[in-house]
Amino acid sequence: MNYYIFAAFCIIAVIASPLSDTNIFKVQNDNLKIVEIPDGFGGVKYVNIDEETEISPAYNPAQDVRFLLFTRRNPTQAQILSFNDMNTVTNSQFMPNRPTKFICHGWQSNANTEVNPITTAAYLAADDVNVIVVDWSVGAGSINYITSRNNVGPTGAHIAVFIDNLSRAGLIDFRTVQCAGQSLGAHVCGFTGKNTQTGRLNSIFGLDPAGPLFSVNDPANRLDAGDADYVESIHTDTVALGIGDPIGHVDFYPNGGTNMPGCTTAVCDHAIAANFFAETINSDRLWGRHCESLEAMLANSCTGPGLSMGGFPGNYATGPRGIYRMATNPSSPFGQGPF
Repeated sequence: MNYYIFAAFCIIAVIASPLSDTNIFKVQNDNLKIVEIPDGFGGVKYVNIDEETEISPAYNPAQDVRFLLFTRRNPTQAQILSFNDMNTVTNSQFMPNRPTKFICHGWQSNANTEVNPITTAAYLAADDVNVIVVDWSVGAGSINYITSRNNVGPTGAHIAVFIDNLSRAGLIDFRTVQCAGQSLGAHVCGFTGKNTQTGRLNSIFGLDPAGPLFSVNDPANRLDAGDADYVESIHTDTVALGIGDPIGHVDFYPNGGTNMPGCTTAVCDHAIAANFFAETINSDRLWGRHCESLEAMLANSCTGPGLSMGGFPGNYATGPRGIYRMATNPSSPFGQGPF
C-alpha cells in the first residue's frame, strides 16, 4: 500500500508542475510501473503498464470504427463510409480514379485530434484526392493504455478488410493507397498493411510510432518495413514515447530524434511529428542528410546525399533507403532545406 501512496504523491507532484523533458516518468518496484503517455489533445496520462487489461467494454472494430471521407467537394463535412456496403462509397464524393489517403490517430484521440484536420487540409491543398480519416476512438479511448495498445491489431485488420472490399469493387488502385498514422496509429497502419489480401499498400508514414509496449525485435507486432512497398518513419521522441530504432525503409530523425526546437516537453516532441509531416505535403523544405548508421546520426556526423521527408506523392518512386537527420525551426515553416 505504501508503494501506491508514494506513486500517487509523485503523480500529483508531476501534474502540479510543468512537464519536464525527462524520458518516461516512472515509479518502479516489483509490483508497480507507471509511465507518462500523451493523449491526442496535448495532455498526458499516467499508466500502470503492469495493470491487467480491461475485459469490458468490448471493442468490435466492425461496429465501432468509423471511416470519414473528405474530398475537395466536402473538405470539412465528413461523409461516413461503410466498410461492407460499397453503395455508401459509390453514392459519396469518393473518386475511384484518384489516390486514397488514410489517416489514423493515436491513443485517447478521435477524428477531431489535430493530426486529422491538419493532414487532411494539407492533402486536399496538394491534390484532388480521397482522404479517409479512421476514427477508432472507441478502441483507442481506454484509460488503460494496454487495452488500447491491444486494440491496434484488430483495428488495422478491420481497415484492411475495408480496403480489400474497395479493391474488389474496383474502387481503388493499391498503387495509390497510403496510410499515415500518429503514435499508436502508426502501428494501426502497419497492421493494415500486414492484413490486406488483394494487394499491397503503396506506402505508410509512421509519425513518431509509439514506443511503450512495442518491441523493435518483434516486427510482426509493430509497424515494419515489410508492411507496404514503402515505409517511412519520423522519429521525434526516441527517448520516451516513440521508438528509437529505425523500422522503415527510410527513417528520419529531426534534431537527432529528441528535444525538438519549440518544444519544452516530451509530449510536444512526440506530437510534433504530425506537424512536420503535414508541412511536407506542400513543401520540400524538411530535408535530411543520409547517415551511414544510427551511431553516425546520434553523433550528428551525417554527410550523405539529401532527401525530402514525407512529401506528395512521397518518396516511393525513387526507392530511397536508410537513416536521415535534419535540423528544424521552432515554428512553421519547420524546414530548413533543401541543402
